[in-house]
Amino acid sequence: MDSAARSTGINADHQKEVIEAGDRADEKADAPTEAIMTSPLKEQVGGGHYAAMKIQPVEFITANKIPFIEGCVIKYVCRHRAKNGKQDIEKAIHFLNLLLELEYPEDMRTEHRRRANEEMSKEATKWVEKFCRAYPVYQSFPYGGGDAQ
Repeated sequence: MDSAARSTGINADHQKEVIEAGDRADEKADAPTEAIMTSPLKEQVGGGHYAAMKIQPVEFITANKIPFIEGCVIKYVCRHRAKNGKQDIEKAIHFLNLLLELEYPEDMRTEHRRRANEEMSKEATKWVEKFCRAYPVYQSFPYGGGDAQ
């Protein structure tokens, strides 16, 4: 028994087996396995709606260095027929609205103001029309919708 084996209490045969097992493990780790050789583009978790495409959205997005939000729009538009239909289109629109708000905040504030004013104007017109119907004497008023009776 050599001095290393004596100090550890391991016999030489066992020590040799451990070293050989370690060498075999190292060889396996160095050798490419089937799982490593398979491209992630060839497999898909949760369906086949991307893998069936000639060019997957991720390939196009990556090759063109497209930012995250725009990439999401592309992804949802490309898959809507094969996966979630209308919901994917709604998701794409949601991401487009996020893009507008984040990239063009001043334009969005103006658009929000315009929409809010438009909604308030519609509501105000409804109330005036309702008021004029309730009080016929005011029907000749410009928004009354009719002549005085």
